Parts: sequence; C-alpha cells; structure tokens
Amino acid sequence: MSLLVIMMDWMHLFFQSGNWNREVYAVLAAATSRAFNAYEQLWEYVKAFTFPAAFAIAATLLSKPHWESCKSPPIFKSTASDGLTLYAVVGNLFQDVLLQRLHNRDDIAKQVTSYHRLCEIVDLLQLSRFGQQICPDLLDRTIVAWRQAHAAAYGNTLTYLKTHLTSHLPECMRRRLIKNLIALLIACWCLDLVCIDAKIDARCFCRLVWST
Repeated sequence: MSLLVIMMDWMHLFFQSGNWNREVYAVLAAATSRAFNAYEQLWEYVKAFTFPAAFAIAATLLSKPHWESCKSPPIFKSTASDGLTLYAVVGNLFQDVLLQRLHNRDDIAKQVTSYHRLCEIVDLLQLSRFGQQICPDLLDRTIVAWRQAHAAAYGNTLTYLKTHLTSHLPECMRRRLIKNLIALLIACWCLDLVCIDAKIDARCFCRLVWST
C-alpha cells in the first residue's frame, strides 16, 4: 500500500523523544562530574518555580530514578507537555548556572548555544499555536541557525529523523498558506481540535483498507 498522507506535529518532533529531549540530556550529562551534578541543579532550580496547576509537571519527573532511566537510551525522558512547560526554565538554568560555573568549558558553551537556538524555534511555533501568523522564511532561517549551532556542538551524533523532519516545518507552513490566509502549524495532532475530522477519516480509511 502506498503512503497517501503524512502528518507530523511540531510538539512531538521537539518534546517526545525529540530534539529537546536529546539536547537536554546531552548538556546535563556533559556538565556532570564528581564535583558537580547538573541534574541535581536542575532539580533544585525547577523546584524554585511555581507553575500554574494546569501546567504542573509530573511529580516523578525530577528524581534520582528518573535520571537513571534517562541514561539508556541517553535521552531526557518526559511527556511532550512537561517539555513544553520546562523548556524556557531549563534554558535559564543553562545560561545562568551552568555557563557561570563551567565558564571554561567551550564544549558546554556550544551545546547551550544550540539549545537556545532550538528554543527560538519553539518560541515561534508557540506564537503560531496561539494564532499569530509567522513568516515561513523567518521560521526557515531560525531552523537553519539551530542546525548550524547543533552541528557545531554535536557534529552528526544527535542527528535523527526528527532532526530532519524539523527542517520541513517551514514548507508545511507555506503549503497551508496557499489555501488559507493564515497558516497555523498543528502543535499536537492527537489533541488539536482541527484534526478531529482528519483522525476520523484516518481511522475509517484504515478499517476500510484492512477489511479489504
């Protein structure tokens, strides 16, 4: 059976075993030594923040068992919703704590730069999520800036399918602009109301195909 439709949403490209999860783990692991535990610093830093009840992170997210589970495979495990809640706070930790303490570590500086470029993409996508039209060319340039910073920090060691698919988001936006005055990229296709009809159609299509 040939592939007729592909649907991807940016929230899972970044926050479900995605770009964000891999970079967070990479920075924390690289910054940790016998004298300094970067994960514990993250734990203490996040505890100082009060999040709205609707955005509270999972109680089991920041704990010693959680960090041990992140080591194999090497990725910061979390739900997409937790990642979306934490991404800006984690960026502040990297900038204000890790870089200050490890100011002589050029490798950490490059990784944190890559992380900030990644967050700039998410910032734009968040604007799109809440109804503000984003220029596809601006999104494209921002993604290119991240890919360059990412390559400088990691080479190709953190290049996965989701890294590649992220580069297609501006084109997804341009294609939607052809038919609409405003092009909003879907944040989470499993939850977004505009995708209900698509999900129903997909289920019906799959039942039809497998029944025949």
